[in-house]
Amino acid sequence: MLCRRTPDPFPVIGQYHGSFAAAAGGRDIHRVQKLAGACEYFAVLSAEDAEAFAAAGLSNVVALGNPNTITNQQFTEATAEVRGNTIDYIGRLSVEKGPDLLLDAWELQPPAGFTLRLTGSGPMEAELINRKLENVEFCAPVTDAAPIIATSRVVVIPSRTEGAPLVLAEALALGTSVVVTDVSSGIREMVAGNPRAVLVERESAPAIAEGISRALTLSPDPDPILPNDSAIFEKWEQLFATDAN
Repeated sequence: MLCRRTPDPFPVIGQYHGSFAAAAGGRDIHRVQKLAGACEYFAVLSAEDAEAFAAAGLSNVVALGNPNTITNQQFTEATAEVRGNTIDYIGRLSVEKGPDLLLDAWELQPPAGFTLRLTGSGPMEAELINRKLENVEFCAPVTDAAPIIATSRVVVIPSRTEGAPLVLAEALALGTSVVVTDVSSGIREMVAGNPRAVLVERESAPAIAEGISRALTLSPDPDPILPNDSAIFEKWEQLFATDAN
């Protein structure tokens, strides 16, 4: 979030990468209410969050989702990969991201013939590795997740709190089935109407396990289409142009 008062002609456009639900459940809502007033515009990740922040007293809120980050070259290379037999988690190994819930789900209902692969690092890493579950692999963080997503059968995002996760956008762009917890309006907007997205209850290992089983019945898109996010870029350009006048 960048919200600091600056002298004209440099008005500030602020951005918040969490959800309203996460902000309201912690200390961020007070920081946002205090600091966002210094911004000409305050961008959040979904229309629902924009309405919620406006109801909380902010009159300068605009909705601007995250654009897709997959490049044309990554898209071409990744879609040429062959799907494997892995179920993947890609992200920080920390409490808010829920990797422990994913391992709980795996322990409850491990799909036969599949390996769970966790790519990332973080404060929960040793604890998770020490559980020594069968058919679970831990891999170092990567700067380009596209090759992993493209070979994955299912990507799981078991977060306790999120805004609009980029790994979700990347998985949907590459036609990979996803299981994601229902923790934000940004996520709900991203998966709405997508036949390869399974939305599950927050902080529930049984729901995640059942979601994985459902996702495994879905076929990955054999010919995905890279999303056109020009409308998002145009909105940013409009904000910058407005502030320049």
